[in-house]
Amino acid sequence: MARAIGFNKSQCDKFYKNLSDLRDTYNPSDRIFNIDETGISTVPNKLPKMISTKGKRCVNKISSTKRVTNVTVICAMSTGGYFLSPAFIYARKRMRAELLDGAPPSLIGMVSASSSINYDLFPQVSLLALF
Repeated sequence: MARAIGFNKSQCDKFYKNLSDLRDTYNPSDRIFNIDETGISTVPNKLPKMISTKGKRCVNKISSTKRVTNVTVICAMSTGGYFLSPAFIYARKRMRAELLDGAPPSLIGMVSASSSINYDLFPQVSLLALF
C-alpha cells in the first residue's frame, strides 16, 4: 500500500532530478549501479511427486522438518550494462569455504546474523563496483 501511495508525479520528478544530478556529477554515467536483493529459501516449498505401484492404497512419504532459512542474493548492474558478480549472504557468524562448494568462481560469499545486507556489508558490495 505504501508503495502505491508513494508512486506519484512529485516523487517521480524527485527521482529523475536526483538521477540527473548523479549523471552530471559522475561522468561517465556507467559508474552508477542499481543494487537489488532478494531472499531464497533453502528448503523447497513443494513436495516432490511420489511414484508407487498401481492399486496401492497406502503410500508413505518422509519429509524433512528442517527449519527454513533464507539466503540473500545481491545482484548489481550499471547504467552502462556492466554486471557485478552476485553476492550470497548467509545467516551465520563466520564464513566457511564449504558454503561456496559447487558455486561459480566469481560468486562472493558473505555472512551476517540476519541473512540480509547491513551497514557493515554494504561497503564491501559497493567496492565491487570499483573493480
